[in-house]
Amino acid sequence: MDNDWDEEKVGVTFGVKNKRDNTIEVQSHEVYADGKMVYGGDLPDMENDIDLTLYYMMILN
Repeated sequence: MDNDWDEEKVGVTFGVKNKRDNTIEVQSHEVYADGKMVYGGDLPDMENDIDLTLYYMMILN
């Protein structure tokens, strides 16, 4: 449970190599657990797969 947002959460770690000089920020906008889209803080049971669509934004220094 995330006490700041009062939502369930699952910690996921990705290794991202930034080959640019600028800072980047990576976010997930779409999350699916076993083929079901996750909305808000309601996490369904995850038995097999979690799918994420990741977006990155370049932050101009």
